[in-house]
Amino acid sequence: MHLSFENIEIRSICEDESKGVIAYGPAVIEKLKNRLTDMLAARTVSEIPSIGNPRETMGNPYTHYIIDLCDGFYIIFSANHVTVPLLENGNVNWAEVSRIKILQIAK
Repeated sequence: MHLSFENIEIRSICEDESKGVIAYGPAVIEKLKNRLTDMLAARTVSEIPSIGNPRETMGNPYTHYIIDLCDGFYIIFSANHVTVPLLENGNVNWAEVSRIKILQIAK
C-alpha cells in the first residue's frame, strides 16, 4: 500500500522514531511502527490485520479509518486516490483502497 501524510509534522513523527517518542512516548510509537508496517505490507486497507479495533468514522467528503494504538491514542487515515473507490451505497470501498493518507495521531 502507498502511504502519504497530511503534513510534514505527521510525516516526521512516522518516519523518525526519536521525534515520535518525544511527541507521544515509546509505547505509542512502538504500536505506531507496528501499524505502519502492517499498512505497508498490505495491498489494500481490507488486508490490514484487525489489530487495534479498526473501524470507519465520519470524514469529509468520505469516511475515514481509525486504528487504536495504545494509552488512548489512535491513528486516523483516509483513502488517497484521485477517484476514491466507492460502494453502491456511497461508502468507501476499503477493499479497493491501496493509497492512504495518514491524517492524524490523536487521543
